[in-house]
Amino acid sequence: NDEQTRKILTEYKKTLSPEQINGLTEENIRLQEWQSTPDSAEDIAKIPFISLTDIKREVEQLPIESATHDLITLLKHPIATNGIVYLSAYFDMNHLPDDDLPWVSLFSDLLGNLDTEHYTFSELANEIDIHTGGVSTEFNFYTDTIKPDNILPKFNMRSKCILDKTEKMLELAAEYTFKNKFTDIPRITQLIKETKARTQMMIINAGHLIAIRRMLAQNSRLHKWQDMTQGMDYYNFLNKLEAKIASDPQEVTDKLIALANALFNKNKLILSITSQEDDIKQVWQKISLLTSHIKTADNQSFENTFKPNTNNEGIIAPVNVQYCAQGGSFSQSGHEYSGKMMVLTNILRNDFLMQELRVKGGAYGILVQFSRQGNMFFCSYRDPNLVNTFEVYGKTSEYVQNFECTPRDFEKYIIGTMAELDMPYSPYQKGINSDSHFITGFTFEDRQQLRDEVLSTKIEDIRNYARLIDYVMKKHQIAVFGVETTLKENSNLFDVLIPAIPN
Repeated sequence: NDEQTRKILTEYKKTLSPEQINGLTEENIRLQEWQSTPDSAEDIAKIPFISLTDIKREVEQLPIESATHDLITLLKHPIATNGIVYLSAYFDMNHLPDDDLPWVSLFSDLLGNLDTEHYTFSELANEIDIHTGGVSTEFNFYTDTIKPDNILPKFNMRSKCILDKTEKMLELAAEYTFKNKFTDIPRITQLIKETKARTQMMIINAGHLIAIRRMLAQNSRLHKWQDMTQGMDYYNFLNKLEAKIASDPQEVTDKLIALANALFNKNKLILSITSQEDDIKQVWQKISLLTSHIKTADNQSFENTFKPNTNNEGIIAPVNVQYCAQGGSFSQSGHEYSGKMMVLTNILRNDFLMQELRVKGGAYGILVQFSRQGNMFFCSYRDPNLVNTFEVYGKTSEYVQNFECTPRDFEKYIIGTMAELDMPYSPYQKGINSDSHFITGFTFEDRQQLRDEVLSTKIEDIRNYARLIDYVMKKHQIAVFGVETTLKENSNLFDVLIPAIPN
C-alpha cells in the first residue's frame, strides 16, 4: 500500500548522497518533459498507413433466413463451415421476475455438473467430448435497438458437431439442458461453494468491471441486472444461499426445479442453425430430438420495476491500486447514439485520457465507452491515483471542445475505429452476430448507417460532443474499486464505503 511504499522510499533515500538525489530529480524532470512533448511531424510521417479510400463503404451482408414452425422461430445461416453444425437455442426470460435472475445465473452454472436422467455428470461430460464440440448454456441481456430501455433477457443453449453426429448432439444437448437431477444436496452445496469462490476471484481480478457496473447501476436497469447475475450482488446472493441450503435444502431444490419448468418453453423460442444449406435441412428434420422435451405454455411478460439510486460507492477491496469509474446517461442531454461516438471513443482512449492517466498518471490503462443504450463511462485501470483521475475526467469536455489535429491524424482515428467494425469473424461468430441482430432488431440498414456515420465523421462532430460529456461529468456519478486507506482518505467523494467481499 501507499504507506509501505513511502517507508521503503524514505529508507532508500537515506542511503543516497546529495548528488544522487539531485541526479534523480533532474532525471524525473527530463522524463516529465519527454512525456509532455508530442512526437515531431517528421517522425510521425515516417509511419506507413492506409487511406480512407482503401476502406470498403458497404457493410458485410450476414446470411440469415427466418421462419416460424409450431411457435418456434428458426434462424438459418447458410455459411460454409467445413461440415460443422452450430446450434443455438434462445429461451425467452421476460416472464421471470428480477428476483429470479441470480437463480438463473446459478442454474446455468449447475447444468453439466449434475447427474441427469441417463448419465452421471462425469459420464455426460465424456459423451459430449466424444461426440460433439461441446454443449454449454449462458444467458444474455439483449437490448431493443429502437427502445434501448427495453431489455430482452434470453437463456441460451449452444452446441456444435460434425453433421454425422447431429442425432447424438441433439440427444446430449437435451440431456444436458432438460434432464438434470436437482436432488443431490451435497453435490449442489459443493457447486454453490465453488461458484461463490469463482465469483469472489472474479470480483477481485475485475475491479474495472465492478466499478463500471456499480456506477451505471445507479440509473440503468441493464447494469443492475448484470451486477445481480455476475457481480457483487450475485456474490451476496450466493453467500445467503450457502446458508439457506444448509438450513432448508428442500426450498433450494424446489426453486431450481420450478425455474427449469419456467425457463424451457416453446413459446417465443428461437432456434439458430449455422452450416451449409443442405446440412441445415438435415438438422431441422431431426430437431424434434431436442424440441420434444420442451413444453408449451402461454407465459405473460413480467413488469419488473426499477428504482434509480444516487449512491456513489467506494468499494474497499484487497488490491493495491484503484479502478476509478465516472459516467452515466447521456440520452437526457438531447444526444442520440451515433457511430461518430466510436471515433470520439478512439480519440479519448488513445490520446487525451491515455496521455493524462497512463503516460503521466501511471495508470495501466483507460476504458471509454458510449453505448447504444444511452450510457457513457470513463474508467481507469490499475490506477495509483484517485482525485487526480477525476480531475482529468472533468477536463475532458474542454479538451473535446477545443479538439484539433491534422487531417492525416484524424483520418487515422477513423481508420482505427473501422478496425473494430471490420474484425474478421468465424462462421460460428457470424451466426451468433446475426442472431443478436435479429433479437434486438438491429437491421442491415442500421449497420450501414453506423458505418456511414463513422466514415463521415468530421472534427466539428467531435467538438459538438463537449456539451454531452460536460453534462454527464457534472452529475458526478462515480464508483471506485480500490485500496481501503485511499478510499477512506477521500471519503468525502462517496455516499457510502462498502466491502467488495463482505465478511
